[in-house]
Amino acid sequence: MPDTVDFNGYRPYEGSVGDPIPDRTLCRLCIELPASKELQPTNGGDAQKLVVRFRVDDGNYAGRCFTQHLLIEPNRWNEHADLASRNKSMIRSIIDSAHGLLPDEDNDRAVSARTLTRYAELEGKSFHAEIGVRSKDGSSFNFIRRVITPNMAEYPNAF
Repeated sequence: MPDTVDFNGYRPYEGSVGDPIPDRTLCRLCIELPASKELQPTNGGDAQKLVVRFRVDDGNYAGRCFTQHLLIEPNRWNEHADLASRNKSMIRSIIDSAHGLLPDEDNDRAVSARTLTRYAELEGKSFHAEIGVRSKDGSSFNFIRRVITPNMAEYPNAF
């Protein structure tokens, strides 16, 4: 890096870096995983999460990203097992959307697509989703409101 970087020639930024993508935006997302590409311990260290970065692939918000921490393995007391189950269901829907599978499909192609040997296999998967906005502690952030699968009217017509 040079000794100095001059920002004087740039206009002041007129937006907020943290502005979320608007609620209920339909788009195509692509999964980006951190360097480890596998489960990581939660902050308490007694459960396992998958940190997933979602990049918008199309439309007005192409290139924008947001991150979600998905609890995958609950702690030894099985706390939050329902959340882990919902997150695994979301990953299944992501796979269905990415591969054009109907939720009730159980042929060899569907079974194979839904069977991962490593979470790293999710890297680069592109799927349809509706983005939501949540607020916490005065900040707003994006999350996946729902995954759009081939059995839904929005797949892929709205994209």
